[in-house]
Amino acid sequence: MVAGIHNKKGSLYVSDVTGNYAQYHTNAIGENDEKIRALLREKYKKDLNISKGVKLGIEIFKEVKEKFDINKFELVYLNLKEEKMKRLEGSFIETFINSSRTQSDKVKGKELK
Repeated sequence: MVAGIHNKKGSLYVSDVTGNYAQYHTNAIGENDEKIRALLREKYKKDLNISKGVKLGIEIFKEVKEKFDINKFELVYLNLKEEKMKRLEGSFIETFINSSRTQSDKVKGKELK
């Protein structure tokens, strides 16, 4: 999976082993990825803000995984305003979800370079 920002819009691409690639709004790779992708197709809406999108992703993981521990989980999102990728881990994810949209920008995610 490759994500980035181009012309102030986020992009997500997935490549297979043959080098073919496709663009997606959401995707999952790894254990239970087929179930996760099916739930994303069912529940994802293009107009979700980042907080609601993160919340949806966590809800889907909780539904699919028998034992889900937020402290063993991390995610990366694109902050279009700052044009940067941010990584959240463990309890910072819950803080991010529970804060309002304006406060979400203040949650200390690790900046990726």
